[in-house]
Amino acid sequence: MPRSADRGRGREDSRAPSALVVIPGTVNYFYNTNGRRLAEALGAMGYRVEVAPAREATGGARDLCLLTNIAEIVHALGGPAEAVGKVRALVAGAKAAAAVSLDSVMTNWFRWTVDLCAVSNVPTIFDLGLWDQRPLLEAPPAVRYRFVRDGLTPTETATMEAALGEAGRPRPIPWAFVGHVTAERAAFVDELVRAVDPGGFVYLPPLEPIAESGTPHLDPRQFHAVLARSRYHVWCSHHGHFYMEPERFRLPLLAGCVPLKVLTGGQEAPADAPLRELLVPLGELPARVRSSDREASYRRLCGAYRRHPLAAGLGAALDELGLPGASATARAVGGGGRGGLAA
Repeated sequence: MPRSADRGRGREDSRAPSALVVIPGTVNYFYNTNGRRLAEALGAMGYRVEVAPAREATGGARDLCLLTNIAEIVHALGGPAEAVGKVRALVAGAKAAAAVSLDSVMTNWFRWTVDLCAVSNVPTIFDLGLWDQRPLLEAPPAVRYRFVRDGLTPTETATMEAALGEAGRPRPIPWAFVGHVTAERAAFVDELVRAVDPGGFVYLPPLEPIAESGTPHLDPRQFHAVLARSRYHVWCSHHGHFYMEPERFRLPLLAGCVPLKVLTGGQEAPADAPLRELLVPLGELPARVRSSDREASYRRLCGAYRRHPLAAGLGAALDELGLPGASATARAVGGGGRGGLAA
C-alpha cells in the first residue's frame, strides 16, 4: 500500500465501495487540495478512500479511480513516456475511472488532458466546476465529458458557517487581487488602484508552480489570511474564454470574503451562468466594491453553496458510471440539497 498520510478516508466496512484518488503531490497545490476534497466527499458517501501521490500510488481492484489532475500527475511521474504505463496500470483494476479537470475547455490545457486520457485508457473527464461547458466543446472529445458541479465538503460547510457567523466584522482591505502576472492583469490591477480603491492588496507572481510548502509564494494558509481580512476578492481570467473558476469562488467563501469575477475585454456571461450577481463588468466594479451590500451578498452566496454540497454533484456523476452515487449522497447530506447554484 502507498505510504500516504491520506490513506483510509471513509468508512472501514470492507463491503463499502472503494476508491483511489491520485494527486500529483508536486507542482501546484490546488490539485492536491481538490483530490483531498473529492476524497472527503466520497468518504461521506460511504466509500473507502485512499489518497496517494502519483509516485506512491499502486494499482489494484477498486470501484473507482480519480486522477486529479492527469497532466500534473504525468509531470510528477517524469513525462508522458514514463507515465502512461503507470496511469494505465492504476486505472486498469478499477470498475470506473476519470480524470478531474479544472480548466476552460477552450484552452490547450484541457486539450492536453483529453489527449493524455486517450493514450492512458482513462475513459472519462470530470469537469469539476460551476458551469457546464458542454456547449463550448469544439468537437466531441476522444473521451467522455461529464460536468460535476462543485460544492462544499462537510468540513468546508462547517468552515463557511463559522465565517458566516462573523460576516459583519470589519475588514480593513477593500479588495485583494492574487494571480500570475500577465500584461492584461497588470493593466487591470492599475485600474483597480486608480478607479476602485488604492488600499487594495496585490500579489502578481510570475507564472511558475506554487507548491503546498517550501515556496517563496503565498501558501494556502497565507492566502486564506489575506482573504479573511478582505471585503472582496477580485480577479480576471488569464485567457479570453469565459470560465467560472471554482477555486476563485470557494476560497473567498471559506474566508468570509465576497468573490467578484470581473468581465474584461467585452466578455459577457452566458445566460445560464450561475452566481450572476458576482460576475461584474469592469465598468461596474468601482460602484460594486463601494456598495454597502457586501454582507447581504455574502449571505446569499452561502445560501447558494449550502443548497449544493460537493457530494451531490459527484453522486450524480457516479450514477452515470454505474457506481453508488445519488442514493449514497442522499444519506450523506440528509436527503436534501440537489438544486443548482443560483444566486
